Amino acid sequence: MNPLTTKAARYFMPLLVALPAYGQLTWDASEKTEASLPSTSTQFSFKYTNSSAETLTITNISTSCGCTNAVASLMSIAPNETGILSCEVKPHPIGRSNRITVQDSSRTSYVLTATTKSNVKIDPEQLLWAPENNSPQIINVTLEPGLEFVSAKTFHETIRTQVVPSSDHVTSLILTPSPALTGLTALQLDLKRDGVPIPAIYIKVGRNVPPSPPSPPSPPSPTSQPFPASLPIEPIPPSP
Repeated sequence: MNPLTTKAARYFMPLLVALPAYGQLTWDASEKTEASLPSTSTQFSFKYTNSSAETLTITNISTSCGCTNAVASLMSIAPNETGILSCEVKPHPIGRSNRITVQDSSRTSYVLTATTKSNVKIDPEQLLWAPENNSPQIINVTLEPGLEFVSAKTFHETIRTQVVPSSDHVTSLILTPSPALTGLTALQLDLKRDGVPIPAIYIKVGRNVPPSPPSPPSPPSPTSQPFPASLPIEPIPPSP
């Protein structure tokens, strides 16, 4: 064994042992999925614990889009202390996956995923008639267990709505426009969850207005005559 190598190892070993342990937050889960409604926000909670021997500080919290807000109950976490990261995801018609990135003072990043899964399926998600089309169209509304269909109505008297329950969880809406329908309006769906009314869901319906034809080009302006650079000066006759 090289005596120089042995001597160097004895010299540097105390320095290596004396380095502080690398901090770490442990989480109850890195991914969570919650049922959601197209009209209400969805709440998530991620539990974190400081499993290191040192106090850690959360230095930054960022989300993958502006539809998600995340707030930590504890920014400075003592050893074995526990906090809650509360996340609010804004409503989306079919649900979405959102990433939350948390950084702490140990320079460690934790990526969490909050996924919303809509428990209301609307097919199609909007209904637009062509200018000359007045035929009935159908919107199917499928509800997860626990939700109850109450009513549907439009804000335009030129659209007639007929509700036809087709099964326990599917309701068909037959919408018939009149020739007087112009522009866009909304179809309001009223639901209950466990017998309690929830915020209404709105579906865009109406007449698909064709784009206006392009305006004709302006006629060319008449060519202007340039002024002469100088005008001839007539001599003034002498006074008598």
